[in-house]
Amino acid sequence: RMVGTVADIEARKQIEAALCQYERVVSSTSDGIALVDRHYTYQMVNQTYVERAGKPHKAIVGHTIADLHGEEVFSTIIKPRLDRCLAGEIIRYEEWFSYPHLELQFIGVTYSPYLERDGSIAGVVVNTRNLTELKQVELILQEKEAFLRSIYEGTEESIFVVDVLKNGDFRFAGLNPTHARLTGITNEALQGKTPEEVLPPEDAAQVRQNYQHCVETGSMTYIEKIRFGAQDLWWITNLQPLRDEYDRIYRLIGTSTNITELKQTETALRDSEERLRSLVQDVAVGIIIVSSDTEILMVNQMAEELLGRSCHELLGKKSTALDWDDIHEDGSPLSNEQCPINQAIVTRQPIRNQVIGMYRPAYTDRIWALINAVPQLDAEGNVRSVISSFSDITALKAAESALHQQAIQAQAFNRVVQTIRNSLDLSTIFSTATREFAQLFEFDSTTISQYQPERQVWIRIQDYIADSTTASPPVPEIPDQDNPIAQRLKQGEIVVIDDVQTLDDPINQSVAQHIPGAWLIVPVEVDGKIWGCLGSQKICQTQPFTHDEIQLARRFTDQLAIAIQQANLYHQVHQLNQQLEQRVLERTAAFRQSRDLFEAVFQESADAIFLVETISSRILDCNQRAVELFEADDKEELIGVVGYMLRNEPFAAEAGAEAQNSIQTQGSWSQEIEYTTFGGQSFWGNLASKRIQVAEQQMALVRITDISHRKQTELYLQRQAEADH
Repeated sequence: RMVGTVADIEARKQIEAALCQYERVVSSTSDGIALVDRHYTYQMVNQTYVERAGKPHKAIVGHTIADLHGEEVFSTIIKPRLDRCLAGEIIRYEEWFSYPHLELQFIGVTYSPYLERDGSIAGVVVNTRNLTELKQVELILQEKEAFLRSIYEGTEESIFVVDVLKNGDFRFAGLNPTHARLTGITNEALQGKTPEEVLPPEDAAQVRQNYQHCVETGSMTYIEKIRFGAQDLWWITNLQPLRDEYDRIYRLIGTSTNITELKQTETALRDSEERLRSLVQDVAVGIIIVSSDTEILMVNQMAEELLGRSCHELLGKKSTALDWDDIHEDGSPLSNEQCPINQAIVTRQPIRNQVIGMYRPAYTDRIWALINAVPQLDAEGNVRSVISSFSDITALKAAESALHQQAIQAQAFNRVVQTIRNSLDLSTIFSTATREFAQLFEFDSTTISQYQPERQVWIRIQDYIADSTTASPPVPEIPDQDNPIAQRLKQGEIVVIDDVQTLDDPINQSVAQHIPGAWLIVPVEVDGKIWGCLGSQKICQTQPFTHDEIQLARRFTDQLAIAIQQANLYHQVHQLNQQLEQRVLERTAAFRQSRDLFEAVFQESADAIFLVETISSRILDCNQRAVELFEADDKEELIGVVGYMLRNEPFAAEAGAEAQNSIQTQGSWSQEIEYTTFGGQSFWGNLASKRIQVAEQQMALVRITDISHRKQTELYLQRQAEADH
């Protein structure tokens, strides 16, 4: 006899089916899941956890976490967090973990308390997610951001950022340390301010006008003067607009070079030229006139001084008969035939700017002179005479030697600067961009192409192929006309082709034969116009490009565009600097020539010469003869002294009025005055004063000639006459 029982197990079967389904879900997830008891022993792990650990299931379940990860990792990293979770806290953290069959992996970990029916905590549910690829991308981005920031903060160029608001207003977003150092404005004080809140009204209006012009027309370069605090600064400024995904200009990037010193040099040169021009009107260069047979007809006082010979030694003599002992610039002897005067007689042509080393017998020295010889021709073209003018350029020759040494030093400096600026080379930028972009996205190849609208083609200018054994595709040019991808790029659109087999236009179908797979093509805009594109290829694309990948590619090309703009700006600024340097050199040369001419006359005069301020009568400058005549230690002892304080007798009011009246009516005044030197000696001087204008300032040019010998002679004759009577 059999006794059977039947039980309804449908509910249990449903639970078992649900558990199996849950187990399949847990096993199929890409996250590693495990259950750990209060003794830190694995009770359950899913397939992802097993694969990542690189051990069989039975080598994990029933074993402790320390057995899998090692005692040090367990005790220092895992256990403290598990203990917190066993106390009821949900724990989340990220950490690098080492696995036997994998490289170091960056894992995101979540610990959740595992609760029994009675609410007690029986263990911990461990959820792990592999974040290694994201972490690597993050590290690469951090490195690139640090590199760009090092350029921003380390460059000697001033960089500032201006936000363009939707209402059209402009507000400063920031500036780099160089700009803060030059202007004295901190980044904190500038951020969020309008031009009117930072700059004087006139400067703010001009700055706003320039920003508006950049928004309306695109990138621009200009020279501006802006007052910061108590100083006016001159700049060469370049503005570059940035556009958002809606093609709206939302930001301006400004790069400025401080050219204040160059501007100040220009102003100083202009003032010096005006001052020297006024002074030179009252002096003369050395002039000598000879006949067609080289007889010396006329010599001025300055020529006597520069030649070191008196007029009695020169007048009536033939210049060819005198022993000049002159030399060329290279030190070789200058023959009579090579003398500029004789050359002008023979060729009947002006001889200009000859540099000769002239020996001066009176001083037993040699000076360098710049000589011009101009023949005077009669109606028949024969030489009647030659007018030769010359000036002392000895100081200029010394300055040229110093400048030559400075040029050698500047060349060495420029070589260093050139090495530093290698990163501004476009070829380096392109090769680096393609390589870095391909490696960042793991592309099989990346290409930079430049759009040439005049030819209506896209030219491939830089390729990077991950497989070094693969040759570049034979597609040097891609037509623009009837090319739908090109039209989309020119509209600023990023082109994504997940499979080139879907292309239906003949041009790109032909290109796809050489470049198969998936394409990601990003337009590159420079100065608000399409410059070209950055195109990449993946031969085996398993899934479509993500939104984040596409946006990252857009940001990458924005940086590429900035790099191109910076390289172009560097070239423009370099050209402007060369032009300004050339202008400064030309003005410096003119200034030195005028200065040397004045200094030769001013310093070598046999009389004491002073520049005197007309109102206060204080001495502004004097020559060496004045220092010697008044027995001063140097000219600084005379400068600032009131002129009439050097007299033996006080300057009477009537005499002062007479002097002022003479200067007003006749332009000059003279008088014989007895002076006392700094050494306590008395002497008589003949003072002659003439009013001149220097750089829009009224001054007096005063000459004092020592007439003590004549006065002593007069006194002697007077006493003789009195004795005779």
